[in-house]
Amino acid sequence: MRRTAHLQFTLFAVFGLCIGAFAAEQTPVNPFALPGAWYKANLHTHTTQSDGDVDLPVRVEQYKSHGYDILAVTDHEKTSEVAPFCTEDFLLISGMETHPKSPNPSMVYHLLCINVPVGMAFEKETPMEERLKAMRDAGAYVIAAHPYWCGFTLEELLPLKEHGVSAVEVYNSTCRFNGRADSSVHWDQLLAKGWRIPAVAVDDVHGDNALRMGWTMIKAETLTLEAIMAALRAGAYYASTGPEFTDLRVEGDTVVVECSPARKIQFYAPAPNGAQVLADLAFDPAGVLDDAVERAEALEPFRCRLRAHLVDAGDVVRTVSDEREIVDHLLGVDVEFRLHARAVEYGVPQAVMDDVYAGRRPKGTPEQVLVYDVCMAMHIDHRLSRPLCESATAAFGERGLAEIMAAIGYYVLVSMTLNAFEVEVAPGTPVPFAREP
Repeated sequence: MRRTAHLQFTLFAVFGLCIGAFAAEQTPVNPFALPGAWYKANLHTHTTQSDGDVDLPVRVEQYKSHGYDILAVTDHEKTSEVAPFCTEDFLLISGMETHPKSPNPSMVYHLLCINVPVGMAFEKETPMEERLKAMRDAGAYVIAAHPYWCGFTLEELLPLKEHGVSAVEVYNSTCRFNGRADSSVHWDQLLAKGWRIPAVAVDDVHGDNALRMGWTMIKAETLTLEAIMAALRAGAYYASTGPEFTDLRVEGDTVVVECSPARKIQFYAPAPNGAQVLADLAFDPAGVLDDAVERAEALEPFRCRLRAHLVDAGDVVRTVSDEREIVDHLLGVDVEFRLHARAVEYGVPQAVMDDVYAGRRPKGTPEQVLVYDVCMAMHIDHRLSRPLCESATAAFGERGLAEIMAAIGYYVLVSMTLNAFEVEVAPGTPVPFAREP
């Protein structure tokens, strides 16, 4: 089921989705209007070449076996030989994450370089300007990695513009562990300064707990290095953590977005402007936008850049009796998660368990979605918002909601006890949540 949203604007240009923006010297393109196919990519990947937990063959299989078309291996200050892993339906790209000094004395730049010649390396004191010139000369595509995690200010990011940085990470799944996965404010600030820069979503995977959570959809004519690099340089891509865009276009003074079922489509424009299209919960208890209703949000006309952000509706898991897997994952409890992983024997799809393990929201029924929302709200915010409480009470009754709270509390108690006494899984059993000693 698709959702079509119409938003009226007077437009100067439309850049990306969360579509991107474009470097100042580029002509903006709309990837949805281009020929070719969409390819799913993770552009930030670590292995045992630097500080990852598995070697390159294992890392490749972790993505290739789950439908990814493209993987860029980007170990810290090291490159990898990629040719043996490239096939007609899978492209491995040599890359590097390099770390020159920045204006911030407490943090170096983290620059993600895609399409780096194997063997390229820099001395530790090589300045940013020299590294980026070498990367540009070699045909690399450079991305500013996790600016929120780095704590960079706008003034510290802007010098990267004149030296050829071409994109910014708007989402980084590894950075979610300290609450800094989303760098959308940094992206907006760069756009506000006139830097028309596109954005990518990545895993920055070091371990299994950050696999397949953020990706970039690239529109290219073929799955070849040349075609993919050309698409990156053109800005023919969008970032996602689950939602799917199928079209974004301008028809006269109207922006049209077509996408997978959604709760909300948010439009961002120069501050303080913006608008959103919401699911009508009164007529759609699941909170899903679909083809049955079209709504238009009109703003005072202005000339602007615009980006669209989609909040997916089919992104959650759980049944009423399955809050425990969420608790196990949030608290990283090896024994509990391993025991509850047997849920597949009782009908829970393995794909659901894989998503819970990776920290993603699997798809589910409206009731499962609601239970997941309740569980996550209690763990993260420690309270329920009034609308969420009213929705849960209407769906499950006061007693049902109380039972959900009891189940959450019980499994928190069990999980904390197991963690406190370092209860281990059975010998020879894989450890779900590996930790540093």
